[in-house]
Amino acid sequence: MSELFSFLRPSFHVPQKVRELVYITNILSVILSLLTAILFLILYKLFGWTSTSPYILSVAVFFFVSVFVNIRFYDIGRLLFCLTPIWMTMFVSLYGKSIATGQSYITYFDSRYILIATTILPAVVFRLDERLKITFCLASTLLCLVLLAPFTMLLD
Repeated sequence: MSELFSFLRPSFHVPQKVRELVYITNILSVILSLLTAILFLILYKLFGWTSTSPYILSVAVFFFVSVFVNIRFYDIGRLLFCLTPIWMTMFVSLYGKSIATGQSYITYFDSRYILIATTILPAVVFRLDERLKITFCLASTLLCLVLLAPFTMLLD
């Protein structure tokens, strides 16, 4: 199985202590990028091109780009991997609310579930001694969770 993902191994520029975490980030980035692309294809087949289609594609691109950023700038790539789903979920949720003011509670709570689920990402891609990066990612999630309801109410 490791040979299947061998092209995602980090470069020699990555320090040994974070090499395994960068490798895991690269694998997860490709998997999530493919899943996002499949989601887009399903949505496109069912509903055609919608107003959120570019954002779904951009998430897939951000996940895929983080693999190439990890070649040299592994800290930025891992932060990009953790922060992209957080901020894109917030943005797409607010954008969806602004164009469809009758947004159902299901869509509203789906965004919250995604934001809560993103709290696991820093635990997977950072070492415990990288507390500043973990704190930044978790604070970003907290900020989005706290501000989602007030911003959504402003758009009503």
